[in-house]
Amino acid sequence: MNEGETRLMSDESELQARLDAVYMAKSNEDLATAYDAWAANYDQDLVQKLHWNAPERTAACLAKYAPVTASVLDAGCGTGLVGEALAALGFRSLEALDLSAQMLATARGKGVYGAFHQVALGPAMELPDDHFDAVIAVGVFTEGHAKPDCLAELVRATRSGGFIAFSLRPDVWADLGFRDAQDALVAAGKWVLVEETDFQEGFSAVQTRPYKIWVYRVV
Repeated sequence: MNEGETRLMSDESELQARLDAVYMAKSNEDLATAYDAWAANYDQDLVQKLHWNAPERTAACLAKYAPVTASVLDAGCGTGLVGEALAALGFRSLEALDLSAQMLATARGKGVYGAFHQVALGPAMELPDDHFDAVIAVGVFTEGHAKPDCLAELVRATRSGGFIAFSLRPDVWADLGFRDAQDALVAAGKWVLVEETDFQEGFSAVQTRPYKIWVYRVV
């Protein structure tokens, strides 16, 4: 094995360790620690190595319904990849929310957000009622991350007529309670489904489980 092959194997091992740390997190504290440690390498790992496209695709879905003048909360913003995608589409009123201080610091450096919230997605977030025109969440509804109980809070913080767009793997949707939570909000008259995409490739370099994008209109 030559030096280049050894370095490639080391890089892949480090990336797998970072993925394991976030997907296997047992608490918000564990998750914040894992993302703090990953912040410096996150964009390179996800975009350059894994060819992650969910930020751009989910932003494009939201843009079909929300005008570029909309105030948008990027829930679970990470390093700001979604904010960059929205800004490229013309959105200018963006706020960032994440539980990781280092992720938020990196997102701040992108220069696309006007406000920042260090908050964990959950059932009791300190967000104002009926405040945002839209909410977008990419890559945060998965194992070891935000749970379905945060959906009602995101609806609460969104104005009537506003939109909520998010990416979600169908296996997570079925197995971790998101289907039931989404359906319950429909049944309660809180939101209406406006789009559910076909299957999308996410980490196209290593894709084994695709995702879909859901868009709801808040009632």
